[in-house]
Amino acid sequence: MAISLSKQYNFKLNEVTMEQAREIVKAKGMTMTDAISLFVEQIVLEQDLPIRTADDWRRERLISELQAQSEKAMKEYEAGKGISLEEMSARYGL
Repeated sequence: MAISLSKQYNFKLNEVTMEQAREIVKAKGMTMTDAISLFVEQIVLEQDLPIRTADDWRRERLISELQAQSEKAMKEYEAGKGISLEEMSARYGL
């Protein structure tokens, strides 16, 4: 897909990170201009950042941990190692 370029922009980036990114992009047969243009197009298409932020990673990890705990609790309950909802309600006055 040919991308029509009409304006040049300048960015300040970490030099080491930029060189690492350039090598990855080059291995994909693209230039940094191609990659950045695609990134900006994705932002517009998705109306969001097409990457996960640190907060996204933390939220996903928390959800995974909660799911694992829930599954473990359910297995324990099914194996007769848990307490029933009725017992829980009585214990905590719910």
